[in-house]
Amino acid sequence: MSKQYETVIGLEVHVELATRTKIFCGCSTAFGGAPNTHTCPVCTGMPGALPVLNKQVVHYAAKMGKATGCTVNQLCKADRKNYFYPDLPKAYQISQFDVPICENGEVFFYVDGVKHSCRLERIHFEEDAGKLLWDERLDDGDALITNVPNLPLFAYGTDCCVITLYDPSTRCIGAVHAGWRGTASGIVLKTAVTMMSYYGADPYTLRAAIGPAIGKCCFEVDSDVADAFKALLDPAIDERIEQRGEKYHIDLKSINRLWLLRAGIDPSRIDVHPDCTKCHPERYWSHRAMGDKRGGMAGVICLTGENV
Repeated sequence: MSKQYETVIGLEVHVELATRTKIFCGCSTAFGGAPNTHTCPVCTGMPGALPVLNKQVVHYAAKMGKATGCTVNQLCKADRKNYFYPDLPKAYQISQFDVPICENGEVFFYVDGVKHSCRLERIHFEEDAGKLLWDERLDDGDALITNVPNLPLFAYGTDCCVITLYDPSTRCIGAVHAGWRGTASGIVLKTAVTMMSYYGADPYTLRAAIGPAIGKCCFEVDSDVADAFKALLDPAIDERIEQRGEKYHIDLKSINRLWLLRAGIDPSRIDVHPDCTKCHPERYWSHRAMGDKRGGMAGVICLTGENV
């Protein structure tokens, strides 16, 4: 027995409203600004920030509802739609769900001179996501530097060294992920030297912080990794590589500190966190301690106002 089917297609249409400010705060909607300049505690979702609805948004939405024959509800409400997109870092969007501003309208259109209509179920307002800027040149980097205020730099790691750099004299910063390969090749030295070259950073005022990472006590490797360190670094490094039976233990934090010293940074301006991430899984996410479980930690540094 044959069956008859009717194709029903629903469309979700997004319309950008021409307001001068955002829907729930007073930040500008203008395009072309520097990253992270049209932001405030409200649109970044800071604790205690109170969103206030833009009156012009309500006016435009109600006007569209009247034009399409909708019922404009006297009572409507906003809802949070939770998800994480890189262009919406607060992890939720303020939208409308079950009680939108307008409902039950109709849109007319013509096809080959014949008038048709389409049911309009609802009109609701919601905040737009940010303008996502992506530079493919950054895909494979282990270090970031900048002198732009209000532009945070992140470096992620699980047991690896996460290192932040700051020069107060020239107001530039850096964030470095130093795994064993990056540590062996001197990624933090290269980052410091690049800051000196690009921004004129002064090694006598440059500060560095090496965060919690796996310690020599737990970073156990085979001879191929130890040989890579010995091949890339001079014999002075050998004291930071200890053979225990057939395995080797390597002090990543100490080696990165050595690279910073070779960049000319004063020892008193290098802070090294003493904790081993594997020894303290109750405090830190350790890949070696947690095995197949997935997670991570991040170091962040940002120039804000007169401080870092």
